[in-house]
Amino acid sequence: MMRCLRLFLLDQGDVSIAYLHRKASGTASVNGTEMPVFVFRSGESFPDRSEGLIMVLSAQPPLKENHFITAKGGEPLLWLERSGDGIIGCVHNPGFISVSQSVALWKPIKAAVLTVSDKGSQGRREDRSGPALQRLLPDLGCQLQDYAVVPDEKDAICAKIRQWTLEGCHLVVLTGGTGIAPRDVTPEALLSLSDRVVPGIGEAMRLRTASSKATAILSRGLAVAYNQTLLLALPGSERGVTECFQAVAPSLRHAVEILCGWSGDCGGGHSQH
Repeated sequence: MMRCLRLFLLDQGDVSIAYLHRKASGTASVNGTEMPVFVFRSGESFPDRSEGLIMVLSAQPPLKENHFITAKGGEPLLWLERSGDGIIGCVHNPGFISVSQSVALWKPIKAAVLTVSDKGSQGRREDRSGPALQRLLPDLGCQLQDYAVVPDEKDAICAKIRQWTLEGCHLVVLTGGTGIAPRDVTPEALLSLSDRVVPGIGEAMRLRTASSKATAILSRGLAVAYNQTLLLALPGSERGVTECFQAVAPSLRHAVEILCGWSGDCGGGHSQH
């Protein structure tokens, strides 16, 4: 875990807190003014520029481009890229950063979304649950690698998952095919690939949704580990996929980090990379 040691506006001096926002153009805004955000470790020299926010973090662990900086609340605040002046922070989510605040460095999770639907794969139904998942994944520090729609067929589901895992995906989230109808085969597909089942994830999803919908207990949503990839099967409705994902989201990054062997990179904390 790192700590924000200093916030310095190049045209004003030290400040104790700053609000970061991303303008429609994609550029960073600090306290309402468009300017770049530079991230340095303690002891490094500042760039020779007339404007910008300098964020100085404690020296360990080393800063890495193509990683996220997360602040209070656990959502990614900045995406780190390298520029001629050093590491620059691109605002990912709006939020406050303050002096002495603890922050963490997150590796990006490579994720893919698979909608399982006969009608969707034939173009006879608009997919709403898949796009809903794509909107939710970035708060885990995910980068969407791919999205696809396949029919309710075990072989088609397994083939797409195998392709994505070979391409390096850390998390594959599926929506649809988790009921008890004869064509609902998503759980069977995942179990045929599974190295181990993670039962608590399915239990947590049913517990969250059963209080508002009695038939939620019929859902067979589940999570399994396949090599170093977490496979997560959710219901097929937009509401169901959103509620179930939100029920288990706080644990998903930690699960991926354990499977990928990231959890020991920087002292054993699950968000310290």
